[in-house]
Amino acid sequence: MISIPEFLYRGDSDSKQERHLHELYNPNINGGYSSSGLLMTNLNNSGKGKAIFDTSFQELVQSHVSPGWEKTHFLSFSECEERAKFFGSGGKEYFPYMGENKWDFLLLTFSLNCMTSIYKKEIFHGVYYIEYDTSRIEFNFKAKILLMNLKEYLKELKRLNINILPEQIENVNRDKEWLILPINEFAKGEFSYKIATECINQIDYYTCINQ
Repeated sequence: MISIPEFLYRGDSDSKQERHLHELYNPNINGGYSSSGLLMTNLNNSGKGKAIFDTSFQELVQSHVSPGWEKTHFLSFSECEERAKFFGSGGKEYFPYMGENKWDFLLLTFSLNCMTSIYKKEIFHGVYYIEYDTSRIEFNFKAKILLMNLKEYLKELKRLNINILPEQIENVNRDKEWLILPINEFAKGEFSYKIATECINQIDYYTCINQ
């Protein structure tokens, strides 16, 4: 049975400027959406894209959940809007961007409801294959992603006697974390680091206090 929340949230400041959010996203242009029509994972900046073929999928997921590996194939989202804002703000106080000074983070809302010609299928416990229409020609107008409910995925790994660290379970449960993995083919047999933004239902901008 496919069970995906109506909305998933990502708070994102791109604090290391690895995904060019502040260059590509402008609250006063294009309805706040990126002019490129894309989100990018940290593989965009010298990440090891081929690791997805050299390392087991479950190890890649566990590496993402554990601290220390920043060049991940995935983008994290949360069922909890406030938790997503916490990550976007870095724990600082914040208020909606009012069109003055600069914005510090944006809140991306993922939803199946805004996609067209959607196809979805559960391929493993908590892991969903999703296709949807996109205007991006490099995807042949069809975006492909894996959407993962980390709580259910790790629960299934544990049931299969795969070692899951207690702190990994704790982190995922606290953050109500989901992952998106873009799987359109890219150069030299690698998967793309790009996610077409037709999966994003809404973008909100925020400014932090006491920078």
